[in-house]
This record gives sequence, structure tokens and C-alpha cells, in this order.
Amino acid sequence: MKNKFQFVTVLTLTILNTNLISQDWQWDWVEKQTKNGDDAWTVVIHKDYLNNIYCYTPYDTVIYISDTSFHHPDQSSINANYAISKYTNRGTFIDALDLYTMPGVYMSNPELQTDSSLNVFLSAAFKYKAFIKDTFLTATSVVQPDVFLAKLTPDYDLVWSGLITSSVQDALRGMVMSDDSFLYIACWHPANNVNPQQLNYLNQHTSAPYGRPMNTLAKIDLNGSLVWLEEIRSEFLGTHTMDLTIGENGLIYLTGSAYGHISINYDTIYHPYYPQVETARFITIFNQQSGFIDGYFFDWDITLQNIKVDLEGNLYISGPIGDTAVIGNDTIIIPEGTDYKIIGKFDSELNPIWYHAYESNSIVRISLDNQNLIFATTAKGTFQIADTILNLGNYYETIIIEFNEEGQMIDLINTNSSKDLATLRKLSDNCVNPLISGRFTGNAIFGNDTVSSTAISIEDGFIGKLIRNVPPIVDLGPDSVYCENFSIFGPEGYQYYSWNDSITNQNWQMIHESQTVHFACSNEEGCWLYDSINIEIHPGFEIDLGSDTTIRENDTIVFSVPNQYESYLWSNGSTSDKITIIGNDYGIGTFPIWIEVTDGPCIESDTLLLTIKSEFWIGERIKNVINTYPNPFEDEITVEINPNYHSIEIYDLKGKRQFSKTLNQANKSEQIKLKNFKKGIYLLKIKTKEHNLIKKIVKI
Repeated sequence: MKNKFQFVTVLTLTILNTNLISQDWQWDWVEKQTKNGDDAWTVVIHKDYLNNIYCYTPYDTVIYISDTSFHHPDQSSINANYAISKYTNRGTFIDALDLYTMPGVYMSNPELQTDSSLNVFLSAAFKYKAFIKDTFLTATSVVQPDVFLAKLTPDYDLVWSGLITSSVQDALRGMVMSDDSFLYIACWHPANNVNPQQLNYLNQHTSAPYGRPMNTLAKIDLNGSLVWLEEIRSEFLGTHTMDLTIGENGLIYLTGSAYGHISINYDTIYHPYYPQVETARFITIFNQQSGFIDGYFFDWDITLQNIKVDLEGNLYISGPIGDTAVIGNDTIIIPEGTDYKIIGKFDSELNPIWYHAYESNSIVRISLDNQNLIFATTAKGTFQIADTILNLGNYYETIIIEFNEEGQMIDLINTNSSKDLATLRKLSDNCVNPLISGRFTGNAIFGNDTVSSTAISIEDGFIGKLIRNVPPIVDLGPDSVYCENFSIFGPEGYQYYSWNDSITNQNWQMIHESQTVHFACSNEEGCWLYDSINIEIHPGFEIDLGSDTTIRENDTIVFSVPNQYESYLWSNGSTSDKITIIGNDYGIGTFPIWIEVTDGPCIESDTLLLTIKSEFWIGERIKNVINTYPNPFEDEITVEINPNYHSIEIYDLKGKRQFSKTLNQANKSEQIKLKNFKKGIYLLKIKTKEHNLIKKIVKI
């Protein structure tokens, strides 16, 4: 027994007002586009791997976007041109491309994709001429539209272009790019039996004649070469395609409708009602490598305006419902004079897992986060979905809703505007945060941002971002000052790193000059995390006391360094920029003289050995009393000394004692193990009854 549902308001539903704000979601930013006197609307169409956002706004004579405007005063066709604007994921306007045509003709709904180098792939249907920056493309016919495909550099210079053309109308129905960087383009080509047509595809393929509306799906590489082409035909009134998508399972899905059997190559998909004149909806499935693999009609009176497919092959759908729809064991009867939509999840054979029907006249675009479905729609007055009712008032508002994998509503947020605000298309960014676009009048509040239309009765376009997934915090640390250079490290384990907009795969950067470092890192999906840090680099310097030197005990010597640094510390405790040493104050022997100089974060030091000899050259008699080997040494050193010594001490260059030992005078040599010493220069000090003897030794 099938269940019948009549969609009416039920009093047991939860009733909410327009103050309902999700506890987890919050508006991030909103930007507007205006035609300054004429109605405008904006459609978000793409996000690149840097998470930059692209959208278009149709216009005729003039358009204003941030600090950019385009002006074509001779254009007479309404909304014949397109301003394609680009924003960062944080809402900062980057640039815009003017895609325009000749006065009196038009283009329609461009599609845009980008590759990993941010080259732009642009396609649209146009008549006569299409201008891209300072280059124009020419259609083969001035009567019927052709479809162009063009590759542009990130600065919008034309690299190559091609046409998809016939003698009748050609229309673009979708363009997507796969993870391995191939383009898939769906087109519609109407015709009639009176004058069969042939299709030329990028001057690389010519179709067999066709006399009924035909659809094509093509795989094209990034150099514009055709890899394969599938023709979707029906000899009974033709076929019409609706939506093109690449599922998370890697298969390509193309939906549409037909009045008769469908043929693709040598395969036939049989129409369930043929030869009755009744439109049925179909899904065709393609493998990226080889083309068509499967297809079927489904017994619903539902148009699939948008679909998504998860890893398991489950289909998530949205679209309008006809007068009656039979889904599984349920029959949905739509009240006369109403406009209903459906949102839902179905298995790979289109058996329902869950679905919801609701009254709305807007086109719904959906996105997935694992098996959660997020969508946006437009409604006014009383809006009912699942077990929730919103009282939206007399003007249109946009509602964004999330359902979990069981079909339970887990989040909902609606816009807050003084007049109408309608969504035309929704995407999600690479972090699965919803992006909505459309048109509004009056004042519209998006969190901390408010946008106002040019006039109370004039519609302006808008694009806004909703924070649904708050990304993890990346913390490079506090602003700091470093000496000469500094190696800054980001977190490990990410796919890409950006240092001041330069993309790399290394998570560190050497900083040589003072600057603000803008850092970002991204996972494989292109969800970027951001942080900035101010780094001040202090110039380095060198200190040089000169070579080891010798004086007599009655001599005086002065050591000095430049008087331009913050602080000084000498081996004798002085904090001046120079010291004076009198031989008699030290006595006969060899002494380390060192200085440590500080300037900002930089600390430099130097050491020399000062030998003070007897006025009567007594030191000459003991010049050979000490012998060390090997020198330099690795783990141990041997010291040979004449009699009259009693201890050995080792100091670092800052005068800190590192080793001492009282010696047995019966031994003429000592082996000293210094394995734990760090590499560097040390001072070996031998104490005798009369003298202190010092010698440099080096640990390697």
C-alpha cells in the first residue's frame, strides 16, 4: 500500500521566527555588485585551490564592483555582458574580468574552472563576437549562438580558444574539472527533422547528422585536445540535459529528460512510457577513462536541477516536484497552484533513504560534507520543512539548512533583510563553508556586515560567506625581533604552504629582513588556515679584538671595540667599550682576554690570549715546559710537562672553568679524557710554583 501525502500545515510542527540563528553558524562577510540604477544579481560559480571565489554579474551598459567598473554605453541588449569577479576566501576583492559582446547581441551564463596554476578555463554560449580582455572570439554564425571554450592565464590573457558549433543553437549545460585536471563539458544542440545538422567540436570532431535535439558530453585536456566525446540522442523529440557533476566516487553524472529511448554509442536506454508523449527524467553515468557505462530513467515527476554523489554512490538530489510524484512506497500530491521542491538522499538505484518536500519557488543548489547535505533556498511568509516552520514575514529571505546522513535537520540559519533577499546559487568553499549569492533590496544584515541596495526599489547583487566549519588555529607565535636572520616554521603535515603568497611544499622559511609574514597552509581539499606575524630583523655585526699578543710586565695595552652598541662585558668585569691592561696587575703568564657585546637581539664575542713576559725574559726558560697532543683532539688529549707543576685546569673562552685536576709530579705525562666537551676552543692552564702557563687547545 502506497502512502499518500497532502502537503498542508500541521499544528504539531515546531514554529520558529526569523530570529532563529544557529549556535554553530555565523556570517563571515558579504559583498555587493551594483548596476547603479538597474536591477542586478550575482551568481557564485567556482572556488580555486587557493580558496579564492569567482562569481559573475550580468549587465548591459555599466557595472560597479568594489573599486572596478566596466562601461559599454552602446549596449542595447539587457544583461548581455558579464563581469566575472574574484574574491579571497576572506571577502577581499582581487580583480574582475570583463566578458562582453557586441551591441544588440548577447551571451548566456558562463562557466569557469581553474587548474593548479590558477589558469582560467572559461566557457559560454555567444553570438557574433565575445570579448575577453583585449582579445575577441568570433562565432561561425551571426544568427545562432555557438559555445566557446578558452584558456586564460591568471591575468586573463588568452592562451587558446575553440568553438563548439553548428548551424543551429548550441548551449552550454555544464563544465566541471576532475582531480586529475581534465575538463568535462556538457552541451545541448537543438535541431529539427527538416534540416539535419552536424556538430563541429573544437575543429577536432564532426558528428553524424542529427535531426532532433542532441546533447554531448566531452572530455578535454588542458591544452584543448578532445579526449573523447559522447553523443546523447533520442530520435523522438530529442533530449535535454539539466545538471553535470563528478561524484566523490570519481564517476560523472549527467541528468536530463527525454520523450523517447536514448542512444549513446551502441547502447540504448529505454523510455518507460514510449511511445506515449510524456517526458521522463534520466541519469547517465560515465567513466572518466572510457566514457558511457550506465544510464536509466526514473519513475518520478521530479526534475533533478542539482545532484551530488558520495563515495558509496548514494545520490543527493534537489529539484521541483510536478503534480504528483511517486517515490518508493510514497505518493506525493502537490496542492494545486503551489510550487514544491524536494531535497533528499537516495541509494545508487534511486531507492529513497530520506527526503523532504517543501514549498518554494527558488532553484536549490546542494553541497556535501561527507554524508551531510547543506542547501539554500528562498521563501517568504510561512516556510515549512521537516518538523520546522519559519515565519519569515512579507519579504523573501534565504534559508540555509543542513541535514545529517539520517535526514535530521541539525543546523538552520536565515538572512535578515529589510526587503527581499533571494539566493540564485549556492556553493561551498574548500572548507565546506556555504557561499550564497543572489539579489537583494533594502538593507541586508550578515553578522557584523550590513549592505544596502543602491535604491529601495532597485535590486543589487551580493555574495556572502557563512562560517560552518571553524578551521584549526595556526599560531606562528608572537611578533618578535631576531638577529640577522630567522627560520620560521609552520605546522607539519599539510599539502601546500604559502609564505607571502608564494606557494611551496616546505613548512619553513628563512627571513632575512624585517617584514610582516603572511602564512597559510592547506590540506588536500584546499582548505587554507591563516596566520600573520611581524618579524623585525636586526642587522648583525662582528667583533674582532685582533690576534694573540705579548707584552712585558711593565707594559700597558689598550683593547677597544666600536662605541655604537648597547652593552659590553669584558673578562675583567668592565662594561665600557675599551679596557686598559697593565702587565704588573696580572703578573707573568698567559691570560684570556674576552669581550661580549650586545646590540638588540644580537650577541657577539671574541677572545685573544695575552702573554705577559718578565722584564728579564724569564719566560724564555720555560717556553718548552709544556707539550700537548693531539691538538686538535677528539676524545682525549695527552699533556707532557717538566717538573715543578702541580695542577691542570681547562677553561672555555668566557673564563668558566670546565676541568681541573691535581697532578702527581712523578708522572711526566697525563692523559685527559674530554669526550663530553662540546666542539670548540679551550684554554689549558698549567700551574707551577712560579708560573701559570696557558695554551690553546681545540676540540673537534
